[in-house]
Amino acid sequence: MTISSGRNAAGERRTACPRCGTVFGCNLSGGCWCNDISARLPLPTNDEDCLCPACLRAVADAARRTADDRSKTSDLSKS
Repeated sequence: MTISSGRNAAGERRTACPRCGTVFGCNLSGGCWCNDISARLPLPTNDEDCLCPACLRAVADAARRTADDRSKTSDLSKS
């Protein structure tokens, strides 16, 4: 859910996280805080907007744990 369709002077839009409702700034044109998250996640789907920093970190951590679990399982099957 986008709070405002306008952008501030920095090109940032205010939006609410679809998971927890936290209002935060999003700047897809560059310089956004989400660029600092080192995970490679798919773009939002099902009309879901950008996630807030806390929810995005939680999704990234869960994806990392899943990848680690798959790697461990693959290593065990090679033994």
